[in-house]
Amino acid sequence: MVEMENALTHLVYDNSPVWLQNIFVSVEGLQSYRLRYNKIFTRAVGFLERSSKFSWAEMEEYRGERLRSLVKHAYETVPYYNELFSTLKLRPEDIRCPEDLKLLPILTKETVVANKPKVLSTAVPQKELVPVHTSGTTGTALQFWWTREGTAWEFAFVWARRRAGVSLGEPFATFNGRSVVPIGQSSPPFWRYNAILRQTLFSIYHMNERTLDSYIVRLRKGDFRYYVGYPSAIYTVASYALEHNLKLASPPIKVFTSSESLTDWQRDTIECAFETKVDDSYTNGEQSVLLTQCDHGNYHVNYEYSVVEFEPMEEDQETVTAKIIGTGFLNYGMPFIRYDTGDCVEISKIEKSCPCGRFGPIIKKIHGRQEDLVITPEGNIVGRLDHIFKDMVLIKESQIIQYEDGSLEVLIVPREGYSLQTEEQLLHEFRRRLGNTIPIKIRHVDSIPRGASGKFRAVISHYRPPRRWLRTAHEQK
Repeated sequence: MVEMENALTHLVYDNSPVWLQNIFVSVEGLQSYRLRYNKIFTRAVGFLERSSKFSWAEMEEYRGERLRSLVKHAYETVPYYNELFSTLKLRPEDIRCPEDLKLLPILTKETVVANKPKVLSTAVPQKELVPVHTSGTTGTALQFWWTREGTAWEFAFVWARRRAGVSLGEPFATFNGRSVVPIGQSSPPFWRYNAILRQTLFSIYHMNERTLDSYIVRLRKGDFRYYVGYPSAIYTVASYALEHNLKLASPPIKVFTSSESLTDWQRDTIECAFETKVDDSYTNGEQSVLLTQCDHGNYHVNYEYSVVEFEPMEEDQETVTAKIIGTGFLNYGMPFIRYDTGDCVEISKIEKSCPCGRFGPIIKKIHGRQEDLVITPEGNIVGRLDHIFKDMVLIKESQIIQYEDGSLEVLIVPREGYSLQTEEQLLHEFRRRLGNTIPIKIRHVDSIPRGASGKFRAVISHYRPPRRWLRTAHEQK
């Protein structure tokens, strides 16, 4: 029923005039504004301003208090954790500090899926829960819930990151996976406007050599204070601008990227094209970890957000590669304690402190979602396609392969309950973003192989289009 309603909603939206689509986007923007930017948000921003000046002793005290509160809540109101503690013969009092978390097993996505709804708190009313979907590094869909309070806190952390030179209410541009422009549209505008937040949402599914000039024209007219989005999408625009020597009269104050691994060559291209700095961050939908980048190019743990553990995997003379394990403080509706994010970082063994003065290890690189670009027969250049899988909870893992002839094969590991209707919905989501001309084949497999280094690649491309202004990840190797 939900799938039919979604399809009907898409049909109505896609067949509406642009001015009405802008209203739809703004109405959704109003709902988001009320959820995110309220009294809780204001208090949280004030606290984060104060906590940015904490000593390490004060930060440790705060973390300990938040951790003990979370564990007590989880034990008393979340059936899964109550059973886990009983099995391990533990009490909440046994977890007093971050080091005590080692007494608990690591929580995986599969464990969460297998134990729904036992991972939900019985003390949080349904009206206080906010549904969230994520596809994760391996294309594994997971549906879970934030709380309304935790949502406001989440965006307080976002604004704490952006506080230098940027204010809420200033015009900005976004480049993410939202399908806001019908895929069949072949002429500008390839963007829609959220009047509530003064946000222009650029489609990442219409970028090609015939359309990108219009993107640059709109960026020139917009006088946007900052850009937010996927590195691959912003890089595509930046690369085109450099190749065609297209400059902005009013460059953005900063470009904020997230959701994908940012490469050095993407950063260099974006900073050169838009004459500004890129500020990257790493987080996940499970609200279990937040790593943000400072002006010196290093990533740092946000200790007010969660407890982050780094489990060493391998090392060389300069760095340690470690798995990211997170215990989030924000989500009391569905707590994630010692959650395996599936991603890893490189931590410096040489640098012991950062010139910015922030605490903790010096993180040099984040190895998260790795994927190539997909290019359609129309020439549209599409980076991250994770939105396709966010509602596909009956798919355990997925991988997209584009072959030399341009066709796509989608490998999926189905869960029990996967049906023809699920597959039709999956194909519908692909068509909404990539159009009807690209050949797409869906193949069921028992498992999806990892690369030589054990890394999972969500999108693999063997297609080499006749275009030189855009460098792909494959060509950088």
